Amino acid sequence: MNRLFKVCLYGIFALFLFPSFGFSQMNTLVDIEKTFHDVEEIEIIGGPLEVTYEGRSNDKNVFLNAFLESNRDNSHDIKYTVSGKKLKVELERKNTGNVNMKGFISLTGPERVKVNIRSSSGRVYLSGINHRSAEVRVSSGRMELSDIMVDKLKVTSSSGQIKGRMIGGDVEGSVSSGRVELEGVDGNVDFKASSGRISLKEVNGIVNATVSSGSINLQDINEVGNLSVSSGKVSGNNVGLGPNTNLKASSGKIDITTSSELSDYNFNLSAGSGSLVVGNVKTGKRLNLDNGSNHTISGNVSSGKISIVK
Repeated sequence: MNRLFKVCLYGIFALFLFPSFGFSQMNTLVDIEKTFHDVEEIEIIGGPLEVTYEGRSNDKNVFLNAFLESNRDNSHDIKYTVSGKKLKVELERKNTGNVNMKGFISLTGPERVKVNIRSSSGRVYLSGINHRSAEVRVSSGRMELSDIMVDKLKVTSSSGQIKGRMIGGDVEGSVSSGRVELEGVDGNVDFKASSGRISLKEVNGIVNATVSSGSINLQDINEVGNLSVSSGKVSGNNVGLGPNTNLKASSGKIDITTSSELSDYNFNLSAGSGSLVVGNVKTGKRLNLDNGSNHTISGNVSSGKISIVK
């Protein structure tokens, strides 16, 4: 017992005396503070680092603050280049192997700037943009978007999370397996997901959404166009119908409470096996309602249910 105690004591003493034998020491590789003038476009390739761009109404110049530390010298670098009016900031990997690394790339600048961000597993924060377009792509990270005014915002994620609020303009996006949450969009939304969840709230535009296996949740939507789910569920509350509304499910359930008047539309719904509901009318196989309208709501479910009620 006494010998075991001495061995443990020597081991602890060695960790303090020779820290490299225990936890790897982190060394600062990059520490940048830099101001850029006359920038109209920004491209950021952040890898696993946290990336931030914040547009500010009174800012005319772009300020870059970047920091990087690693347990291996010269394992990575953060490079920036200026070509014309375009600023590019990129995480560059120099060595392969097992590396422990952390840091961030943070920029502030004008609202009227085009921003394109790519990230692998890091977090991305984008806010305060007023431009024709913006694009954000993440692999397995998370993006948070707010106060965006664009003609078109394009977002893509493989297996991460997309969150957005206060967006003015059309949103186009796709996610392989992840989660999408958008709230307060003044524009159209077109989203596709392989497997995951799409949640949209307060959209003042037309929503088109497709999910292979997962769910689509809608709240306070001006109008829906094409909604499709292979295996899963579509649910909506206070959802408006339109002349191009088309509902489709292979095996699943579509359940919509609409803000529209049902008598303003004709309905042509079909089900392989399941039930069809429009207002107080409930049937199976086929549901055709002719209200003398110029617009017809179409829907098809192979195995499941379609319900549209006021």
